[in-house]
Amino acid sequence: MTTTTPQKSRLLTLPAELRNTIYEHVLCSKGHILVRDGRSGHHHRPKCLLHTCQQIREEASPIYYTQNTFRHYVPDRGSASPPIRLWLFFWPAII
Repeated sequence: MTTTTPQKSRLLTLPAELRNTIYEHVLCSKGHILVRDGRSGHHHRPKCLLHTCQQIREEASPIYYTQNTFRHYVPDRGSASPPIRLWLFFWPAII
C-alpha cells in the first residue's frame, strides 16, 4: 500500500498580493449580499472558497467581510428571528 502526500494548492504558491487580487475578484459583490435566517442568499456562492482550507479562510475572510455590503433581513415573526440574531451576535468574531 502506498501513501500519497496531499499536494499544496497552486493558488497557495502564488504571491500573497496576487492571491488577494484573486480573492477580491471572486468574493466581492457589486451589489449587496442578502442575509436571511443566518445565512447569505443562495445567489452568492463565492463564499464557498472560504471553506476550502484554513489558510485561504484566514487570508480571504477579511476581504469578504470588509469589502462587501450585507443587507440583513430580520422578520418580525418569532420563529425566524432567533437564528439571524444569533448570527449577528457572533458577527464580530467572524471578522
